[in-house]
Amino acid sequence: MTICPEVYKDLSNTISYKGFTGIINYCNSDNILYGCVISGIPDMHSISYHGNTIEECIQAFQDMIEDYMEEDRENDSALVLPA
Repeated sequence: MTICPEVYKDLSNTISYKGFTGIINYCNSDNILYGCVISGIPDMHSISYHGNTIEECIQAFQDMIEDYMEEDRENDSALVLPA
């Protein structure tokens, strides 16, 4: 499965958390919901998530954002949060 092959094709499936935006897509062949971050992170498409339900996918997105922010704090990086 290729994660986010056409990220900007349909923005009606976007989700937001703490200023970050992601998308949710459905992969028919794998029968799974998946997505990636599309704004708020410099290398956005490197952060992807998946779930069997919408709720699982949203929770996975939020968990990935929390992990990203925690890793950034641990590395003393200058995290630039989205507006």
